[in-house]
Amino acid sequence: VGGGTPSGGDVPAPVAIVLLSALGAFAKCRPDLYAQGACGLLSKVADALGSEQTAEGLSETKSAALLQTLKQVLLTLVKSDKLRDLETVRETCASSLGKIGFEDAAQ
Repeated sequence: VGGGTPSGGDVPAPVAIVLLSALGAFAKCRPDLYAQGACGLLSKVADALGSEQTAEGLSETKSAALLQTLKQVLLTLVKSDKLRDLETVRETCASSLGKIGFEDAAQ
């Protein structure tokens, strides 16, 4: 995820927001197929957004928008009835919430 101009592997923030939302939707819709992979990717995004290097490359507004989107996607998955039986997936999502500063939200 990068600033405004895509170069190398950078993804514009609005596109990243759509992709995060889509990952969450796939995981919630078909948890048996997508939940584990989607939550793993979301966890990596949480790691990246939590790093100082990534935060420096984004404007404060874009960073806040990405964090809010990621928080909403992760919360939706943690609280989803469809993922009740996938405890490791729910734990991954809850842990990811903690990585981005929303430890209490997963409770």
